[in-house]
This record gives sequence, C-alpha cells and structure tokens, in this order.
Amino acid sequence: MTLIELLIVMTIISIITSVAYPSFKRQSIKAKRMVALADLSRMQLYLENSYNQDANQDYSVAKQSVISAANCLVCQSNTQHYRFSVVITADGYTLMALPLNQQQDDPCLNTPTDTLSLNQAGVAQPSTCWY
Repeated sequence: MTLIELLIVMTIISIITSVAYPSFKRQSIKAKRMVALADLSRMQLYLENSYNQDANQDYSVAKQSVISAANCLVCQSNTQHYRFSVVITADGYTLMALPLNQQQDDPCLNTPTDTLSLNQAGVAQPSTCWY
C-alpha cells in the first residue's frame, strides 16, 4: 500500500466519522430521554397508586413511595443523566426530570436548564420532547 492510498483511506474514514458521530450522539441523547420519560410515567403510576391506598389521600405521603432523599426509588435512568424531583401543590403534583451533563444538549429542550415534567392531569412539558 502506498502513501497516497493510505491518505485516501484515512480521508474516507475521517469523513465517515465526522458524519456518523453527531448522529450517534443525537440518538444516544434521545434514547436516554426516552428512559427518563418512561421513568416519569412510572413515578406517576407509583404516586397515584400510593395516593389511592392512603386513607388520607395525601400526595406528600405518596411522594415517599417514589422519592427519598432526592433519589428516585422507581427510576431506571442513570443518575448522571437526569435528576428527578416531585413538587407537591395544593391541587396535585408535578414530576420533573432535570437533564444533566450530555443530556443538557437535548435538541427538544429550549435551554439547558429546561426540565421534562408531568403533572397530575397528565400534562407533559415540553410537548416537543414527548413523542
């Protein structure tokens, strides 16, 4: 193999890599987001189940079945990708997933500090992320 052939092969490999890596990164971010969305739905199911089993029907009591010391008890997402939280309000709750590290580059979010959220009425935000 001559030097010219080697340079041609290296050029082809670098072109393929420059096209494939961004696509891989985008799909990796999307896959991790889908796991987080499934976790939010799972959290909602556990929260509603605990709420219905509680005689006082108190979401703050039910919250303990899904979140303990800022750790999600029912989530499958890596803790380095999302931080989950539950905010209890007078009329319900909002489940949130704050993206961390590489997930902050998710194109469906408007800013890196946006969160994925789901409330007691099933309203999911931002809607562009839930498909």
